[in-house]
Amino acid sequence: MPEVVASGARWRVERDEHGIARCVGRGLDDLAYAQGWACAHDRAWQVETDRRRSTGGLADWLGDESCRGVDELASRARLDALALRCWARLHEEEPEVAAWLQAYVDGVNDGMQVGAARSPEMAAARVQPGRWAPWSPIGVFLVNHVLFGSYPHELWREHVEGVLGERWADVLAPAHGHPALSGSNAWAVTPSRSATGAPLLAADPHRLLECPGIYQQVHLVAEEDGVDVLGLAFPGVPGVPHFGHTGDVAWVITNAMAHYQELVDDGPQVEEATDGPVVLDPVAGRPARRLRTPAWVGSRVGVRAWRDLLLAHDVEDVDAALEHWVEPVNAVLVADSTGQVLERVAGLTAAGPTTRTTRVVPDGSVAVHANHASALTAPWGRAFAPDHRARRVASLLEPHSQVTLDDCAQIQRDAVSGSWPVLRGLLARPVVGRGLDPAEAQVREELLGFDGAMVAASEGAALAARFRLHLAQAVLDDPELLPLRAETGLPPLYAPWTDPLVRVTTSLERVVERGEGLGLALEPATRAALHAVAAEGRPATWGELHRVLPLVPPGSTTPRLRTPVSGADDAVCATSTHTGTGHDVVRGPAARVLWDLGDRSRSRWVVPFGADGVLDAPHALDQAPLWAAGTTLPVPTGDPMTVTIPLPGGAAASARLLDPRGDAALVHRWVTQPRGRFWGMGDQSVEEVAQTYEYVASLPAHDAYLVHVDGRPCALVQLYDPAQDPLGEVVEVREGDLGLHLFVGPGAAAVAGLDRTETAMIAAMRLAFGRAGVRRVVAEPDERNVAMMRRLAQAGADIGERIRVHDKDARYVVLDRAAFERAEARVLAASVARV
Repeated sequence: MPEVVASGARWRVERDEHGIARCVGRGLDDLAYAQGWACAHDRAWQVETDRRRSTGGLADWLGDESCRGVDELASRARLDALALRCWARLHEEEPEVAAWLQAYVDGVNDGMQVGAARSPEMAAARVQPGRWAPWSPIGVFLVNHVLFGSYPHELWREHVEGVLGERWADVLAPAHGHPALSGSNAWAVTPSRSATGAPLLAADPHRLLECPGIYQQVHLVAEEDGVDVLGLAFPGVPGVPHFGHTGDVAWVITNAMAHYQELVDDGPQVEEATDGPVVLDPVAGRPARRLRTPAWVGSRVGVRAWRDLLLAHDVEDVDAALEHWVEPVNAVLVADSTGQVLERVAGLTAAGPTTRTTRVVPDGSVAVHANHASALTAPWGRAFAPDHRARRVASLLEPHSQVTLDDCAQIQRDAVSGSWPVLRGLLARPVVGRGLDPAEAQVREELLGFDGAMVAASEGAALAARFRLHLAQAVLDDPELLPLRAETGLPPLYAPWTDPLVRVTTSLERVVERGEGLGLALEPATRAALHAVAAEGRPATWGELHRVLPLVPPGSTTPRLRTPVSGADDAVCATSTHTGTGHDVVRGPAARVLWDLGDRSRSRWVVPFGADGVLDAPHALDQAPLWAAGTTLPVPTGDPMTVTIPLPGGAAASARLLDPRGDAALVHRWVTQPRGRFWGMGDQSVEEVAQTYEYVASLPAHDAYLVHVDGRPCALVQLYDPAQDPLGEVVEVREGDLGLHLFVGPGAAAVAGLDRTETAMIAAMRLAFGRAGVRRVVAEPDERNVAMMRRLAQAGADIGERIRVHDKDARYVVLDRAAFERAEARVLAASVARV
């Protein structure tokens, strides 16, 4: 059952088995208060550092000069003053929306002391949180998006034009098909193309991988206002502005790549009131420049849209809410339970509104957004991502006449590199193969045979990535491109956007296609790259090189995840590095959502790390293995009698409390078969089975669950407190121990390459470890049950001493959480190989 964390007269905050907050309020303002309280409780350090960044005061608060660059940008851009201006206009013109925002801030302030007490970072830094102002959430939203627009990319193009000329800018910083621009995907499947007969929405926004994550799963309920929304919140900001599902309607976004920020040359004819504050000093012959944004020009940031989305019940409601959106400019897909599907661009540019662009997606088709220049987005921008991902998603959807959520989940995991065919074509040139030594020739032969799939288990993917990086280094050493290494004169804050090696690496496809026409010697560079790869020695899998290295707030410890992942910056699963000197993943899917408009309970989601922002908390990193494997969690159903359990391949199991009478016949069929001899109930009648489980249900420390997969009963799982069981009389029970009995049903289903016992075992163990405070699962199988003990050992369990318990000779089996997770990862990897 959900755990109630805190409550008041008109609000409460609950947790599900994954630590995801369910915020409940009588009315909409009560809900905002509950969401603010939950955010401060779970993410105190994250949101307080964001608030300090928005005011330009983080470095002074922490005494950490490494924060000074972002502080200076926030101060120059006057983000705190802008947030105050937006609040003042909101308070004057839309008081009911201002009251909602104020209620959220009240919740943050009241929850912050509890949250700060949970924060090891605040204790280590010996700092205390400040009090949030009504406009602080606006500041948090602004500081998280000030570098999200196109102007940092324009600075790179200016540098290329300045040192190499415009001809090279079209290669390394093209207006269309710029490979360094974003990586998000979203698509909509209309009813007649959907296996459920209702629309499906899929999305995986690719951003910097921050821990705690930039997106926080929440379930928001306002009882008196008919609000019941699942979605992804920005910590520090109320509502679910980017990804939400109300039950009747759902929405997802990608970056529309709009040119909504303007760098304006400073001079006597410009004014801060209309042209924005000075953010750049004179550099490279350019005058100081101001940053003009739609929020600055209009003194609003779209808070009403955040609120109105919670009240939406159909496509028209979402469309109306998005009329109040300001920035960043998003490409939005919306679908509702009546079958309507709409795509639109939401937001403003610094110059004012553009032509309204919306399109009703006709039934029988799909709509794909991937930051590329489409008919919908092209009028808004100057620079777009290549269309690799959009074409790939569309091609993977095309064979499915009846698309399922599992199909969508599989597409989200797709790791095929869009640019590899061009690089392979370069390698295939006969002149490249001349004069290679045997080791270099072997590398070339293996690369020519590589299919471009950047999956974690692939040695070919690792080889291709190493070749790509060395080719970029060799290309950058060409005399034609050496001027790129010249200092830009820009503050260090902009280095990720202007690093020549990063930019050449991500632009290799266009460099290969056009570089030789500009004087670049590609074939010698290719041979040099092959030589460097051959000299590196032993082969590695892509997962050994391509591991998550998350960004953390100042003062935080980077979690020791080192999670291997699939993908590449030009794949649908767009995992990438900004270092240019290695392969650690700092950017990738910041969440995955799969929305079903026929039945919300079938929807699924996952985030890269977990729901909690305290890194040593049980739910801080518990979703990381699922995310890395490309799987998802079922969304909360809200039914306290049912627990949803994520399974590999995006599948799910459900576990409900056993009905002693209603399920007696089924259980009797199972336990009276010869395979049930170790369960000890083979001679019982149906009535006796019912009586046995009525007794079990009466025990306060013992629960029996019937687990279902694909709607079919899969297993009988009994969980109990071993300290209140005969087992506790013969073994030492530790804090955090949970006892388990498992019976795998004869008709159990299997998923994702697992056999039925593996499926049931994973479901049972995830059910057990999903309980708060559980550190070890303990069991006492009959010592003659060799098959079960072998399965338990495969699950990571320690098969211990012989014991006498429950009138049987048994083995004492102990499985701790970490051992299970390691074993589970091995089982899942093996299942993928089998598939």
